[in-house]
Amino acid sequence: MTISPVPIEEPEELPDQQKALDDIRSVSRHLKKWQRQFAKWYAHANNRSKPKQIAKIKELSGYEITEAERRELCVHPVFREYVKLWKEANIPAAKTYLAEMALPMAKLTYWAAKKAQKEGDYRAIPAIADVVLKKTMPIHGEGVQATSVNIVLSAQQMAALDAQPIEVTFEKVEPATDDE
Repeated sequence: MTISPVPIEEPEELPDQQKALDDIRSVSRHLKKWQRQFAKWYAHANNRSKPKQIAKIKELSGYEITEAERRELCVHPVFREYVKLWKEANIPAAKTYLAEMALPMAKLTYWAAKKAQKEGDYRAIPAIADVVLKKTMPIHGEGVQATSVNIVLSAQQMAALDAQPIEVTFEKVEPATDDE
């Protein structure tokens, strides 16, 4: 008996995503092809250092540019709008895609763990479980935070706390019974 993984289907395009792409197309006609490609890269690059930007522009356009020309392009309102639209268009799409992929990915993880267990591959099980636990368990900073309480006392209350204890005398009185 073989265990087969769960089939993964591509999510369909959403109306919000289509509107975002239409906005991108309307702005894109004001930019050259290499500028559009650079803007898309710029919107998604993790490391956008100036030398990397200049190298990317050279790669896309085929010619050298100066730092002043790069700065001029990056501050141009049309370029900035195009970058902003690319960033905004991909956030809802990514969230939707991840939400749709959560259940199939959970099923695949379960399938992989069962298959590893069935085949006795005990080195694979911790690798599978570790990823799941890291993603589902709260990290140290997300746990319950210690509560701090500030108590403000007036001068009179502070004096009462610092005063000598009061001596009290008492006499124990037994409760009355029904016989009396």
